[in-house]
Amino acid sequence: MQYRNITTDTDSNDWILLKANNKQKTQRLVLNLDILYVEYSNYDCHVFLSDNTEIVCPQPLRYFLQKLNSEWFFQANNTFIVNKLHIVQVVKIARRSYNIKMKNGVDILISTRRWKAFKEWYSQKSTLRG
Repeated sequence: MQYRNITTDTDSNDWILLKANNKQKTQRLVLNLDILYVEYSNYDCHVFLSDNTEIVCPQPLRYFLQKLNSEWFFQANNTFIVNKLHIVQVVKIARRSYNIKMKNGVDILISTRRWKAFKEWYSQKSTLRG
């Protein structure tokens, strides 16, 4: 995981400032590509990172949809945004139902109405800027 100085790097589109929903009101600047997925639950977003940490944020899911790069992130259903880099495989589970298997073993259902857009998004080559 990479970390940066919050005061100098918040303008970069490669980073996102996560404001934790805890008593200390902590903030953490995270490289977008270190996010496995974002899950909306109980009026909070749970951000799961590649170092196996979870940060609970008070921002709504639409905040993350606006901040995260759509080349790498896709809203699979009403509660999950997934990162293309951390998808292990896509599995057909029924006639018109598909699951995304993430690197940490979590299965995320792709909504039927988003399947076509997901298939197109997932098949596109993405490039890392370096």
